[in-house]
Formats: sequence, C-alpha cells, structure tokens
Amino acid sequence: MKTRETNIPRDLLVCSYSESIDYADCFAIDVSKSYTISQITESIFTEWPSWIMTLFKIRNVLVSPFGISADKEELQSLVSPKFDLKVGGKVAFFDVLEVTDSEIVLSIKDKHLDSWFSIAIKGKGALHGIYLTTYG
Repeated sequence: MKTRETNIPRDLLVCSYSESIDYADCFAIDVSKSYTISQITESIFTEWPSWIMTLFKIRNVLVSPFGISADKEELQSLVSPKFDLKVGGKVAFFDVLEVTDSEIVLSIKDKHLDSWFSIAIKGKGALHGIYLTTYG
C-alpha cells in the first residue's frame, strides 16, 4: 500500500468544523479489502512504533513550561488507547465528534491549538480509499 497526498474531499464531515483554518492536509491509501471505520481507527491507534512514544515524552518535557498540555494520562492513552467509538466518546486522547459507517471525526483542543481529524472510507467496489485528514 502506497500513501499519497491528495486534495481534501469537500464532502467530508470534518470540513464543517471550522471557518478559519490555518492548516489542512489529506493523505490516502487505496485498498482492495473492505474495512469498517472501527477497524481502521483501531489499527491507526494501536500500531505505535516505540520511537513515537519517545518523541511524545520529549515533547511533554519541552512544552510543559509553557502551559501546554503534557499530561501523563495522555501518554498512557497512547500505550493503552480507549476506543469508545460513539459521539462523546474517546479514541486515545481525542474526542469523538461524529461517527458514520464511512467517517469518524475526532478533535483535540488545547490552549494553543484546536484540531480536527477525519478517518474516512471513500469509494465502492473493488478499490476504495482510506483518507486521513487534518484540519486545524
């Protein structure tokens, strides 16, 4: 599977979450096997390489003097993520805003940044795409 950068599909639910966007991107992979939105989400949040955890620990040390969240519970939520895949639930340290059969919208709000993320399945038939979109 090859990841490709792509335009953000304008019909994604995440596109309605903020009127002023400073940053947005979208990456997709084409797959021939069918996955549910739950399977994709759990796969993304349970396959952390150890170096990612080290980077999060370094990040927490660097940002804590500035009042930016450096909660040990957030780091623990990456090691043992929660998967409450319903509106108002949590996926790791992200809040679940919307869930459909083809998209989940997550958000995280901090003192310095509000961000929204979408995991979506687009297309039908033998080949369809899985899209990961960042909006902030």
